Amino acid sequence: MRYPESMTAEAILQKSVRYDRSGKPLEVVISYEEFVDFVETYGLDLSDDEKDAVREAKADHEAGRMKNFVALEDLEKELGIECGPSSYTVAPPVT
Repeated sequence: MRYPESMTAEAILQKSVRYDRSGKPLEVVISYEEFVDFVETYGLDLSDDEKDAVREAKADHEAGRMKNFVALEDLEKELGIECGPSSYTVAPPVT
């Protein structure tokens, strides 16, 4: 299950909270698959360097610095793979 990026972590977890008799939250119970998806969706599995790189790429994209990205088609050629439609730019340059 992929969570929409617009959905907050709190909203996602609220669906699975167990409460005590007084209404105080005790724990969150989710399936392992949902946990892994949650961790990956929110980048909790990334190193600090990877998080910095993502922030930098996002800032570059928002500022229109498209020269800092490579077309998917070019990346596929460089890596010798095929990922899918190549009508958009998705990855920073490989260094």
